[in-house]
Amino acid sequence: SPTERKMTNINKLLEADTIEVIMENHYDKTLIGTITDKFETTEALTEEVERIVDDYMYDENGNLINGEGGFPVIKSGDLEFIHLGNGYEAR
Repeated sequence: SPTERKMTNINKLLEADTIEVIMENHYDKTLIGTITDKFETTEALTEEVERIVDDYMYDENGNLINGEGGFPVIKSGDLEFIHLGNGYEAR
């Protein structure tokens, strides 16, 4: 199924040494974090990505500081996935 195929692709990121977390909008791309830890599951990996995105978007008091937001992108080498609101999809 297409969903399984997407998950298979994102599973390849579990083997990556370095994963870049990028916030992308219509105007630019901002590197907001780098992941070098290894994760057992894509769920654990995407939870870490969400934490990085939250740290970028909100201060420690929960105030929005980077409100323009955009779409989170996770990337390693030629693997690139974007979250358009419905899970990570291969680019």
